[in-house]
Amino acid sequence: MSKPEKNTNGNNAAEKLGFFKRLWEGWKKIARVIGDFNARVILTVFYFILLCPFALMLKLFTDPLEIKKKEHVGWHDKEEDGEITPLEKARKQS
Repeated sequence: MSKPEKNTNGNNAAEKLGFFKRLWEGWKKIARVIGDFNARVILTVFYFILLCPFALMLKLFTDPLEIKKKEHVGWHDKEEDGEITPLEKARKQS
């Protein structure tokens, strides 16, 4: 009497599935590390290329807290013409 042959196709498929599952889980760990690294690099480059020059220009060319005294711009008070009253000034306009 001969031994019946074992069906190894089902067992082999399960082994392949397990192999690919382990491979996929390993890839997800590697991809996570790569993604975290890329995010840090991209954000750092973004900061130094865009935000730093903008902040430096703002700091050099503006005074948002108005700490430095500026020359007065706009309306200036007119010096008084002696003892002339506002009514007399109004009469001189015409």
